[in-house]
Amino acid sequence: MLHLLVKHGLPVVVAHFDHSLRTESAADAQHVREIAESLGIPFVLEKLDVRNYAKQSKISIEEASRLARYQFLFKEAQRMSAQAVAVAHTADDQVETVLMHLLRGAGLSGLKGMEHRCVMPVWDQNIPLVRPLLDFWRQDVLEYCNQFNLQPVFDASNMDTTYYRNRIRHELIPYLEEYNPHIRRGIWRMAETLAGDYEVLNEQIEKTWLRCCVKDQEHQVILAATELIKLPVGLQRSLLRYGVEQFRPGLRDVDFEMIERGIDFIHNPTRTHQIDLGANLCLSQEGDLLFLSKWGEQTADEEWPTAPKGVNLELSIHGIIQLNQTWWLEAEWADFSGNENVKITDPYHTWLDGELLIFPLVIRGHNPGDRFQPLGMKGHSMKVSDFFINEGLSRRLRDQWPLLWSGNKIAWIPGFRPAEFCRLSQSSRKVIHLNLYRRG
Repeated sequence: MLHLLVKHGLPVVVAHFDHSLRTESAADAQHVREIAESLGIPFVLEKLDVRNYAKQSKISIEEASRLARYQFLFKEAQRMSAQAVAVAHTADDQVETVLMHLLRGAGLSGLKGMEHRCVMPVWDQNIPLVRPLLDFWRQDVLEYCNQFNLQPVFDASNMDTTYYRNRIRHELIPYLEEYNPHIRRGIWRMAETLAGDYEVLNEQIEKTWLRCCVKDQEHQVILAATELIKLPVGLQRSLLRYGVEQFRPGLRDVDFEMIERGIDFIHNPTRTHQIDLGANLCLSQEGDLLFLSKWGEQTADEEWPTAPKGVNLELSIHGIIQLNQTWWLEAEWADFSGNENVKITDPYHTWLDGELLIFPLVIRGHNPGDRFQPLGMKGHSMKVSDFFINEGLSRRLRDQWPLLWSGNKIAWIPGFRPAEFCRLSQSSRKVIHLNLYRRG
């Protein structure tokens, strides 16, 4: 590939990654350096103990090698403002990749194999990965090397069948060729055909995504459940996979079971209204909305009131504070006729006995251990977390839901109930009206 690129006058930089898996890997790196120097081409090298990296990351050596290698290649491409990262995958590599995906139970996106050109956001949003040799067979490459007297280095690890890909190459494919001597070309043609089908399907997925996606944010994707359920189940699977790829681009573990778990949840939500989808992703439901997010990064959106994280907001009488981009809280003194049985029909309004409150009032989010004595619960209090569970508030909203504090007591949980200790009575004379409202 390097010879071809130079032969056609393309400016290149040789980037070599030493995986440190073989004793001769350092000599191989030096050999590549000498080739680059003979051609007058810049050379960069990175070395990593991939075996140790795989152990620490709890992944296979093959996966660790791939991740570390591409991290290095794209880091150098970014540093040098390169137009692309070129790798030398051949048609034989394509066949092996498709078989690996088939054995794993992949869908169309896996069976189409590798692409000639693709942008992978997990590595870079703009620099593409290109495979100039993907339509050429390994034998074609060897004949080219013979023609120009090129001496490729032989990597002995490519014969080691303890590696999954090598078992595919040296054991499975020869076995399949006993049934069909042209199996390689047949699988390659299938991948080409499915790539075209996938392109058509992907256009449909993107159009349907725009209809079903309510909001696509950095930390979460929000989907309209009723729109999703109307679709054929095949398209539901494709959309869920598309959503997962927003957070886990290039993830190899988006298998059938993971997607089916999500589809089953969409049609039959659990009692907790959320599930562990896998790959450290959470899928939850609130009414007509589905929320897909990373575990630990579930964030409340501005459809709901939230308190800023780690901040205490002071609320003065006849004052207004902004909670987020769309929600505001206002406090004012109110006239009171002496009737403690004020009917609160809107849970975002409340009236409290001002003489029983400690000022200034403070708004903050929920912390572990917070307790609350809801209106009507005399002589007892309960954990705020239990109150939220009883009221059916979504888990992702609980930590950021605003709590109104008076000293060391919660006086009101907006949207739900005021506290018992500051309820109105016949003797109440100074009454505060609190109003949580939305703008825009």
